Amino acid sequence: DKNINLSVQKKVTVTVEGAGMLAGLGSANPSSEGNYFDSTWDTYDGQVLAVVRTGTKKGTIKVRIEAEDCVPKVVTLQAF
Repeated sequence: DKNINLSVQKKVTVTVEGAGMLAGLGSANPSSEGNYFDSTWDTYDGQVLAVVRTGTKKGTIKVRIEAEDCVPKVVTLQAF
């Protein structure tokens, strides 16, 4: 999308429900002082990376992503 401005920094919050957990969240910003175990992180070049892992339970994992001035999104995964 040519209307995306990658230089704008936005806070992104990721929450995980169900048979999984948020193992880490971060960006490639070399000067960041954040903690990868936090559930909120600032974008860098318009991106963050969330790592979701399963535990010992099988079932549905719902990952909710929210960012400033953006429509929240939910991604559904299956743990087998």
